[in-house]
Amino acid sequence: MEFGAPATTRVWRCLPRVGGHVDKPNNETGSSHTWWLQLSDADSKTEAAKTTKNLCIAKFKEWWTLDELIEVLSELSMGSDILLQIQSSGQMQVDQDSMAEVLYDVVGPRFLRTIGDDKEARRTFLTLIIATGVSKGFFTEDRIMEAAVESAPPGTIEYMNDAVNMRPIQKWCLKLAKIFGLPASVAEKERAEEPPSIETVEPYVPLNPLYDYQYSTGRYVRSILEGTELERGREVKRKLIAVPTGSGKTRMITETLVEWLNDGKPSKNAQQRDSRFVLWVAQSHELCEQARSTFKDVFKAAGKRGTVLRLYKFWGKENALPDLEIEDLLDEKGVIVASIQSLYSIGHSKPKELASLGNYVSCIVVDEAHHSVAPSYSFVLRKMGFNWDNRKKEISEKGIILLGLTATPFRGAGDGETRRLHRWYNGVHFPTISYIGSAEGSKPHALIDCPPAAYSGDTVRMLGEKSYDLDGFIDDGGHHWTVRGQNGSEWTYPGQKNAAHLFAEPGRYEIELRVTDNDGDTGTSTTLIEIVPREEDAGSKPTEKQKDLYGKLIQRGVLCDVYHRVVVSRRAIELTMKEASDIETYGEFQAKTLNQIGASFERNALILKEIDSMRSVGRKKILFFGCSVEHSRKIAISLKAMYGIDTRYVDSAMDLDSRIAAIQSFRSGEVEVLCNFGVLTTGFDSPNIDCVFVGRPVRSALLYTQMVGRGMRGTKNGGTEDMVIVDIDDNFQINNIRYSPINDRMGWKIYREYWKTWQEPQVEEPEEEPEEVPDISHACASCGQAARGPTEIKGMFGFECPDEVLIEYCEAGGEALPQMCQECRRSQQDD
Repeated sequence: MEFGAPATTRVWRCLPRVGGHVDKPNNETGSSHTWWLQLSDADSKTEAAKTTKNLCIAKFKEWWTLDELIEVLSELSMGSDILLQIQSSGQMQVDQDSMAEVLYDVVGPRFLRTIGDDKEARRTFLTLIIATGVSKGFFTEDRIMEAAVESAPPGTIEYMNDAVNMRPIQKWCLKLAKIFGLPASVAEKERAEEPPSIETVEPYVPLNPLYDYQYSTGRYVRSILEGTELERGREVKRKLIAVPTGSGKTRMITETLVEWLNDGKPSKNAQQRDSRFVLWVAQSHELCEQARSTFKDVFKAAGKRGTVLRLYKFWGKENALPDLEIEDLLDEKGVIVASIQSLYSIGHSKPKELASLGNYVSCIVVDEAHHSVAPSYSFVLRKMGFNWDNRKKEISEKGIILLGLTATPFRGAGDGETRRLHRWYNGVHFPTISYIGSAEGSKPHALIDCPPAAYSGDTVRMLGEKSYDLDGFIDDGGHHWTVRGQNGSEWTYPGQKNAAHLFAEPGRYEIELRVTDNDGDTGTSTTLIEIVPREEDAGSKPTEKQKDLYGKLIQRGVLCDVYHRVVVSRRAIELTMKEASDIETYGEFQAKTLNQIGASFERNALILKEIDSMRSVGRKKILFFGCSVEHSRKIAISLKAMYGIDTRYVDSAMDLDSRIAAIQSFRSGEVEVLCNFGVLTTGFDSPNIDCVFVGRPVRSALLYTQMVGRGMRGTKNGGTEDMVIVDIDDNFQINNIRYSPINDRMGWKIYREYWKTWQEPQVEEPEEEPEEVPDISHACASCGQAARGPTEIKGMFGFECPDEVLIEYCEAGGEALPQMCQECRRSQQDD
């Protein structure tokens, strides 16, 4: 179908402010100071049944017909560009479903709050929604104005334009979402990473395995969370865990909780399965910080790849609650670490909010729980729905699990206080610790990781970090290395988990590692390494050495074979003298120039066609680098719309959760093409990338190698046997003259000689079946030689006519054909 011309931008008439006092509607909840989001059971079930995207697409289809959806898209600059690509390619069947999905991809999942960095696009889209809803009777102007007046400072909203132009604060956006019938998530703000000005970075140390009693106690806690632990026929919902000081109770419980979160919070109870948070309560700032730090360390070591854990700090100066907004508390996987003083303060100043928190907590862990019978704890837990006076039913009306951690499961005030403590937690669980009468079989295991061979003059790394102990841990400094030569020479490296040794001479060497655990027990392992004479250098030129290095790494499977494809863009990219000068000065293309390149319709059409072509020849995991955030988004949306390719994009403005989800979908193979700008050049690792498409011009050799290196991992590193790099040979011009200094110094031109040239796979043509030769013949009256079939008869007798005519002549007796063959006729002429 043909797309209509862009609709004229609608301008709101100046509506007078709604007269009189505006009462807050009964169905509106919360205030500007509300820190918790109230969700009804119906809302929760709806969110669980359908994704935000499906809900929004359904709403778009309710609001707009197919023609109206096209008109709405044409009002948005990115939407207009994508419509043109779809129209020109003819690759997509245009219907209401497909256009509603394209619209959602263009505006994004938080369109009431932001549409990329385009404030005008958000305002335009909001205007279109309101105009449609009012004209079609989905809601009224008065309702919009009432919500705007409630959300804005007094006296600032007089006309509808004032409402449309209002800053997208959380309260206003949430009210709009409710009026429009949209999920609350479209009103969220992006949670982009904002690193602090100064950050202290600590070295990452892998965690030692849990002791047996820690593991068994963790299993006990896990069964409580899953609702399978029973006592006297009743499900266990409370328990006091007694573990001696210094035996790792914080680590034990945090690792159990992280493992449970990794597995998706399995439980037969909805409160544990569906609730968002674990609440950790401690009595001092130091204990809160210890818990937060332990959760960080455990999640770094044991967290599920592709997920994040959000830690909320509810302690601080004068025990005040940090200034958190509603959207900061919408995560499915989060841990709140709070001081009892902060929660107590909230319970007095905002009791409804504290009661509401109980609706979204699966488990409460109280550290140093022997203090928890104090009035402050009782006050907070009762506000969250606990009632110890109810003897017939579970004391938590909401089904929250309550766990206490302590080294002293008693109160010093007497037996009465101790009994009360035990009643609070429905008894004490003491871990069972097995007795090992002999050290036999419990020695630590020394594991050596190093190559079996190397060249003389090489420094070889010897890794011992995988060594372990079943019932303890290897002490810091508990590794001792010894290297022995055939001639009796010996070198030692005490106290180093990983060591390195320079093997100066050829020969066979023995490497020994001895490890000592915290009980003083030792374990030893040895291995041999063969040192051979160094090969001659491949050549004196750096380029030759580089090629040799690439060749050897490819041969070893560390890097994969690289094929290079260059796509020539005929479209001239006109540069001003200043743009060319800036490129030379700064060594790279500047943002304004990149935006201009990314906006080229013809160039983008070429990119889209080439990516689809790569898929058609079997490339299943393609990483695309765009010219800008908008360019990468535009390519991703167009690929999905035009070719049905599962595509995602990531950029620095996205919240961390969405970015990680997109990357994980790409890693798993669910997504075929991942588009980005300036995000995945470093620190990104995804195995099996088989094509890197560099859709932006790059001069920096460093930046270019960082990009293409994402796909060069070989089979030994979990990668592919080969990959394709696709570059665009752009036609840069100044005053209609090709600008050689830029064209000749592109990053890909520096490295292309190291790679193989991409050849399009040859499509085997099916073998044609031989045509059936008509069974006809004609003989020479002079020599008697006969010819069979049309071709042979024509050649022998020098006669031309259509095959069907020749067949008729032969079947009629051949009298119409020459009676003598050409050889006999020539012989007569010679005579």
